[in-house]
Amino acid sequence: VVRVEALMARLGLPLAEMGPRSPYRLSGGEQRRLSLATVLVRRPDLLVLDEPTFGQDRHGYDGLLAILAEYVDEGACVIAATHDQRLVADLAGRVIELVDGRIARDEVVR
Repeated sequence: VVRVEALMARLGLPLAEMGPRSPYRLSGGEQRRLSLATVLVRRPDLLVLDEPTFGQDRHGYDGLLAILAEYVDEGACVIAATHDQRLVADLAGRVIELVDGRIARDEVVR
C-alpha cells in the first residue's frame, strides 16, 4: 500500500484526493498516468508505451520521466513509441526511428 501511495503521489495523483473520484472524471493526462500506475505497481521487466507523454503538462512529464528513468536504472526495459524528441533525448539508450514503416535510424545513444 505504501508503494502504491508513493507512486501515485509521484505521478501527481495522490490517493487521498484522487481515490474517491471516478476514473471517468479525471482529465486525459490524469487517466494516462493512472493507467501507467496500474502497470508500474506490478514491476514488470518489460514496459511498452505508446506516446507516454501525450497530454502531460510539465509537472506530469517530469514525474513520468523520473519514474521511468529509475525503472530503467533498476534493470527494466522500456520501449516507447513516441514523437516526443524531448523524451527520446532525456531517456533513450537506443533509438530506432521508422520512416514509412522502414528503419531509418538505429543508434545506441547512451
